[in-house]
Amino acid sequence: MNERIDVSRWSDAELERGFAERVKRDRVLTAEVLVFLGEMIARRLFGPAGYSSMYQYCVRHCGMSADVAFKWTRAARMARRFPAILDMVEDGRLHLTAITMLAPRLDSSTAPWLLPAAASKSMRELRRLLASHWPQPDAPAAIKPIAARREAVPLSSEQEPAASGGGAAPPAGGAPTQSQELAARPVLFSETDVRPQGESSPPAIPKEPTAKYLLQCTLDEEAVELLERARSLALPGAHAEVAAVLKAALRDHLEQQEKRKFAATERPRAARRSHAGGASRGIPAQVRREVWKRDDGRCTFVGTDGICCGARAGLEFDHILPVARGGESIVANVRLRCRTHNQVEADRVFGRAFMDRKRDAAQGARS
Repeated sequence: MNERIDVSRWSDAELERGFAERVKRDRVLTAEVLVFLGEMIARRLFGPAGYSSMYQYCVRHCGMSADVAFKWTRAARMARRFPAILDMVEDGRLHLTAITMLAPRLDSSTAPWLLPAAASKSMRELRRLLASHWPQPDAPAAIKPIAARREAVPLSSEQEPAASGGGAAPPAGGAPTQSQELAARPVLFSETDVRPQGESSPPAIPKEPTAKYLLQCTLDEEAVELLERARSLALPGAHAEVAAVLKAALRDHLEQQEKRKFAATERPRAARRSHAGGASRGIPAQVRREVWKRDDGRCTFVGTDGICCGARAGLEFDHILPVARGGESIVANVRLRCRTHNQVEADRVFGRAFMDRKRDAAQGARS
C-alpha cells in the first residue's frame, strides 16, 4: 500500500494549492477513465472476463457500488458518442452525475445546445433546464397507507401474554410475515445483553402499530424553495426531515386557520355583554369557540335516515333560529354546518325559490 502523504505540517497556502492541484488532476484522470471504459464497452471485454455487462464488471470486478458503476458506465457511453463531454469533465464544467441526468435527452440533435447549456450548472439548475424543455405531467396527488411498524413494550405485573407458545399469534388469513415475526420478539443487541440473575425482565407484547402513509404530490418551484428554507431553519437531524417539517408546518397552518375561523385560543378573553335584542349576524369569538368545541369541528346535520354528516371541510356557523326572525348569536342558537347543509337548512326555512333568487343575485354580483 502506498505511503500516505503527511500534510499536517503544510502551511494553509500549501494545503490549498495542493488540494487544487489534485482536484484538477482528478478531473483529468476521470476523463481518461471514461475513455478507457468507453473503449472496453465497445470491445465488450466484460464478456470474456465472465460478466454479462460492463456494469457487472465494475461492480463485481472493480468493487464499485451499484450507483457509482451505473454513473461511470452511462457517462462512458455518452462520452464516446459525444467527445465534447471529455473536455467539459476535464475542466470541471460537467461531472458524472450531471452526465447521467442529461443522458436520456442527449442525441445528435440536442447535444450541440444541451451540453453548453448544462455547463457548470447546479443540480437544481440542471433539473430546471431539463424540465423547461421536457416538461412532465404532474404526479397525481395521493396519500396511501404503508406498512406500520410494531414496537415491543413490556407487560406490567398484572398482564400476561395472550398466548403461552412463546410468540405472537399469526394474523387471520395466513402465517405471519418475517417483519411481523421480528417485531413480535424483543431484540437483544448481543448474546450477552441479558439481565443479571435475580433481575427479571417482563415479556414483551407488540404495541398497536403506528400508521404511516406515503404522500405524493407535485410542487412548483416556489413551494420547493419554501420547503428548503423551512428545513434550513429547523434543528439539525430528524427535525429537518421533510416529513417533520411538513408536520410542523401543518400544525402552524391549522392553528392559524382555527384562530381565523373559530377564534381558537388558549387564552380566551372574558365574554362581552351582548347588545340589547342580540339580533346581530356577527358571532362573538367566545360563541364561535364554544360551538366549535361542542360540535367537535364537524357538520352536525342529521339526514332523514339518521346519518350525521360529520364533514370537516367548508364549515360555516348557522343560526338555528335565523337572525332575520329574531335569533340571537348565542351558543344555544348556533351550530356548525357544512356549506351544503347550511343551504339545505336555508331552503327549508325560507323556501327554495326565495333562496335560489338570493343565490342567483349573489352570483351575478360576483361576476
